[in-house]
Amino acid sequence: MDEYEQGGMDPEMRKYLKKVLNTVFVGLFWMFFMILFGLVLGWAVPLRGGPDVFNIIFYVLCAATLAGLIRYYYRLWK
Repeated sequence: MDEYEQGGMDPEMRKYLKKVLNTVFVGLFWMFFMILFGLVLGWAVPLRGGPDVFNIIFYVLCAATLAGLIRYYYRLWK
């Protein structure tokens, strides 16, 4: 009996596929929230001619979470 017939997939391939799906899902989740807060709520675009407190908070939050996302990807694929 073939060793892959019972499980259906090689364990290494399953681990790799899980990494890929995790990378895509977390990236899309991050982009969704950045678009939500930035464009839908209007925090990314200065509306009164200059930067507002919400604009500064948004861009600091965006940079910090992007750094965290890159760190997460690095640790995931290490």
